[in-house]
Amino acid sequence: LFVVMVRTGKGALELVNGEWETPESNLNRARYRHERYPDPAVPVVYLPVSGRWMISQGPDGEHTHQGAWAHAWDFEVDDEKGKKHRNGGTTPDDFYAYDAPVYAPADGKVVRVVDAIEDNPVGEVDTANNWGNLVILWHSGQVYSALCHLKKGSIAVAEGQPVVRGQILGKLGNSGRSPIPHLHYQLQASPEIGAPTLKGEFLHYVVENGHGKQYVTHGVPDLGQEVVPLATDENVRRAVTLAPGREWTWAVSRGAERFEETWESRIDPLGARKIVEKRKRGQAASLSFYADDAYMTALEYEGASRRLLGLLYLGLPRVPFAKDHDLTWSDNLSAAAFLNPAANLLRDLFLPVRELVRMRSHSSMRWAEHGLVVTTHLEINSDLPFTVDRAVPERIEVHCIPDMGPVAIRAYRNDHLICQADLIS
Repeated sequence: LFVVMVRTGKGALELVNGEWETPESNLNRARYRHERYPDPAVPVVYLPVSGRWMISQGPDGEHTHQGAWAHAWDFEVDDEKGKKHRNGGTTPDDFYAYDAPVYAPADGKVVRVVDAIEDNPVGEVDTANNWGNLVILWHSGQVYSALCHLKKGSIAVAEGQPVVRGQILGKLGNSGRSPIPHLHYQLQASPEIGAPTLKGEFLHYVVENGHGKQYVTHGVPDLGQEVVPLATDENVRRAVTLAPGREWTWAVSRGAERFEETWESRIDPLGARKIVEKRKRGQAASLSFYADDAYMTALEYEGASRRLLGLLYLGLPRVPFAKDHDLTWSDNLSAAAFLNPAANLLRDLFLPVRELVRMRSHSSMRWAEHGLVVTTHLEINSDLPFTVDRAVPERIEVHCIPDMGPVAIRAYRNDHLICQADLIS
């Protein structure tokens, strides 16, 4: 065990946090949580800008993001035609990015400020002061942020000052090694100017491209991507609320079958949240989930594939509390609870090598007359000739009302309604 703990690379072994169950269950949980959520060892922050910005250089960028400084981003602003400036672009203030506010990407403390370097004329660089005017923040442990190429005299914080996420640090300029106005951002392990970078990820942003607007829970924006911080809507949060103590009783129709199903939302002393099916006989289904000020996500479903709670897991794998309702998002879900016994046995045997059954969800949302509707399409790719229960749908609609949560669920297969559930209390 000591050898495993001190190894420098992750390798093929999956370390399990907490005490779980069988090795197969442990591996299934570890694999899907690794795919769906940030690596706890990698720092995560929010975009340090507002509005739509273009990544003009990402990690391992060909210009300056190389070697020890590979993990960094350059942000610029362009218009619908791809132009970065108005007028002739001959002065810094012709550029859309110039004078834009720059924000703290996470809570922290200011450890370094440089605020006296003049902006460069367009096309020129100051190699004597590569990083230009800047703010360096300490977040925790050995995690620091550097925000560079700011405007002289614009920095609104002082060394030693605590800051909160979203607080304005200063305005974007054209100082340092900056031929045109752009923000250089990097995470680093020390407070020194020009320190080597750390690998990191951004939380809760939207990528805009020719295919629409894609919500990203966490990720690494790459060259050319247009990114926007997620703007949240309190009404969406209220609509998908699963408040502790809340109960739902459903009238469910599945083919000729009619039954009722009752759920209760619970929270334990450590803050872990779960919806539990209330049953007098048999094994109760449960759905663990997480919610914060940006989104709600279903963590894991345990129970029979034909329980209504399983449809909630498939229909609400995650929901951003987004003000923009034109977003789409995707997720990777575990199919384990929805496989027939033979398929589950084969899947468990091969799981250490590869996943035989992949379930991917594609979701969107819209406001309808009576509330929020989240629509999820399921895509199943299997290397087995027999896999999921026939009760697993291809499309699910979950209807939600603010302060009530889900009130109706519809599931479809081949465009035919296969399950209908309505809240009765």
